[in-house]
Amino acid sequence: RGFRLAWTDGRLNPLRAVGTPAGEAAMLRVWTATVPRHLRPGGATATDARPVRKSSMASAGVLVQLGLFARVENAGAAAQKAGGLGYPVLRARARSGRTAVLAGPFATRAAAQDALLRLRRAGFADAFLR
Repeated sequence: RGFRLAWTDGRLNPLRAVGTPAGEAAMLRVWTATVPRHLRPGGATATDARPVRKSSMASAGVLVQLGLFARVENAGAAAQKAGGLGYPVLRARARSGRTAVLAGPFATRAAAQDALLRLRRAGFADAFLR
């Protein structure tokens, strides 16, 4: 009350900077995930999954766990397949020594559920939300 909008072109949109999984994957093809970011050398792809700490996974948002792999090669293949679908991919080391491959994070549970269905259709039959 007493104020009027200065802009009507969406500048005050709270979701303006929220990206999509496809956009994140495209960005990771060009830039590293480090701080500060650096341009990737030629040949790098978004499926170069980066390891994450468990504490950062918990606060990241909703994730889709694609699988838990004993063999690093299998984890790499799963990460590459999910990255090829346009999803950002994370790897985490489980206490058992196996490698968890996760897609996301997703800002909402609905977005994660959509990704879960798409990933299951792509062959990750045992994928689940985390």
